[in-house]
Amino acid sequence: MKPLTILAAEDDEVDMMSLKRALRDIRLVNPIVQAVDGVVAWSHLFDEDDKPLEDAPEIILLDLNMPRMSGHDFLKKFHEVEARPACKIFVMTTSDSDQDIMDAHKYDIDGYILKADLEDSLREALDGLDQKWALIS
Repeated sequence: MKPLTILAAEDDEVDMMSLKRALRDIRLVNPIVQAVDGVVAWSHLFDEDDKPLEDAPEIILLDLNMPRMSGHDFLKKFHEVEARPACKIFVMTTSDSDQDIMDAHKYDIDGYILKADLEDSLREALDGLDQKWALIS
């Protein structure tokens, strides 16, 4: 079985370094691909006709506040597409606003990860995945 790829839709390099460190600290060594905004993240999942790519990442860590296409806009567009890749989406943000959390959960996200408590939030979110989503540790 090939290792699951993690797509980190994150525009901030410091937050990206923190994410990589947190993943390493919880002993995950899965391949990580960075998308600097929602448009680039979209291109890792869909072709130019919005057809799902066969090699789309299985896990998406999605920042809400990004240029060009925000995380909220990404989630809305993702759920408007009828045929979409089978992936788990975790919102990753500094916002603990009840409104942001409710808005994200409208799109059936798999978890909400707070950047302020990144390592523990990641561990809790990823521990909840089914065995079929087994990660390399």
